[in-house]
Amino acid sequence: YIFECSLSGDIPGILCGLCHGGSLSEQDPVEGQRYPVHQACITGNETVVEYLYQNGAKINVSDARGMTPLHLSVLNDDATLTALLLKRGADYKCVDDDNKTPLMYALEKENGNIVTLLKLAKASDEAGRSESVDSQMFMDETMASIYKDFSGGDRDSLKNQSTSSNNSTPSVASSGEEGSKVYVSVATISNSNPVFSVEQKN
Repeated sequence: YIFECSLSGDIPGILCGLCHGGSLSEQDPVEGQRYPVHQACITGNETVVEYLYQNGAKINVSDARGMTPLHLSVLNDDATLTALLLKRGADYKCVDDDNKTPLMYALEKENGNIVTLLKLAKASDEAGRSESVDSQMFMDETMASIYKDFSGGDRDSLKNQSTSSNNSTPSVASSGEEGSKVYVSVATISNSNPVFSVEQKN
């Protein structure tokens, strides 16, 4: 029942299922050993994904093909959901049964926004391994800001700040190695969606 409600976006139904002993940790034997969070990702329902996460659902679970929710969001070209999953700790390095990471699928599909999100997650991970607390705080705030922008945040302010890639002003965070910087900037605005660029410079 919880699987069906997660797929259809029925949050009251999910709550009812949990109250009657249902679990978010059970796999659906019919639908490829998927978890409820997989079902929500199939339809791109970030509200349900967030609800499941807040109620204890694991983000990095795999189905029968080794697919994680992040794999599914990338395959569906869903940048908003991808940003949410990364914000909630999705593992960008995870591989499925074909030994493919979400980034590999994003590159195959030529989805620039998602490729950049995944590369930014890598930069955030590297900043987290550094000794700089300020670096990690910056990257965490950046991921939260990106999710807000992709999910319908204040895009007007982004447009005012970045009208072209030539006059955009990058934000900077230390990455751990002395003299190395991670530059994050809004490069262009296309179809009301911000396009982010990330580059590592020494």
